[in-house]
Amino acid sequence: MAMARHHLQAHHGGGTFHQVIVNLAEVQPHRGRDGYRWDAEAWYGGDIDRMWLKSEGEGAFGAALEAADLLARAEGYYDQRITQRLILQPRVEFNLAAQDLPASRTGSGLVSSEFGLRLRYEIAREFAPYVGVSHFRKSGDTARFARAAGEDARETRIVIGIRTWF
Repeated sequence: MAMARHHLQAHHGGGTFHQVIVNLAEVQPHRGRDGYRWDAEAWYGGDIDRMWLKSEGEGAFGAALEAADLLARAEGYYDQRITQRLILQPRVEFNLAAQDLPASRTGSGLVSSEFGLRLRYEIAREFAPYVGVSHFRKSGDTARFARAAGEDARETRIVIGIRTWF
């Protein structure tokens, strides 16, 4: 049976794909201070597991790089069916930054984390309202930036929404 499943998956879905998109790759001539800018992303994976990479930045020729930011996000969730239509979905997300970005009040390292639990009811597979709870926490320098601006570094929220696809 395992061989049949493997054959079915290989020929009818569950494939591994990739795409590279360069949205911007430009030169910006400007009165002796010619610059450049890029914005690109790539992904690799299938319908369920997929890894994304994104890069963007800008600078002037003959000068140090003005801005390039390396951010990473890891998220995961699991649909636990209670009934055929009622689904409980635990979810976790971690955001990371390679450098401090004071302009956006983002510190390097672990920037934030979010842990949530959502309960949805599939009226149709393509349309499912949900309710849940989500706990959001800023970390490290990002938390310090937030507190200095009078914001909370931790927050728990009730969430209400709709999951839809077409």
